[in-house]
Amino acid sequence: MNSQNTIKIASIVGERPNFIKLAPVSSAIEEHNKNSNKQIKEVIIHTAQHYDDNISKIFFKELNIPCLKLRKNTERPVTITEGINTIVGNDTDKIIQEANKIIDGRYKQGKTPKFWDGKAAQRMVKILSERL
Repeated sequence: MNSQNTIKIASIVGERPNFIKLAPVSSAIEEHNKNSNKQIKEVIIHTAQHYDDNISKIFFKELNIPCLKLRKNTERPVTITEGINTIVGNDTDKIIQEANKIIDGRYKQGKTPKFWDGKAAQRMVKILSERL
């Protein structure tokens, strides 16, 4: 597929309800790409607005959705050092630069941070039972 037959788009979302609203669009793009030599390459970028550890970390891990944090810091630095998140603040040039990396497939490859496997309860019970 050559670049003349491909258009790249970035869908930038901030909250989980936005993903629900985006789902039909992403599905339509996927269906279009199956049936056409003219391809649409969609990249979903999450801004980490209203990020919730209990729901979001597994959701983003499974979907491998890059996250550009549109603020100067994060309460979860491990998502930057080990994950696929990047702090861009409100620097327009940096936001565009990092978004282009995502669209072009040059974005950093992270890994799931240690203990982000959804098995904290099992580890707690194991530790408690060892103390009996």
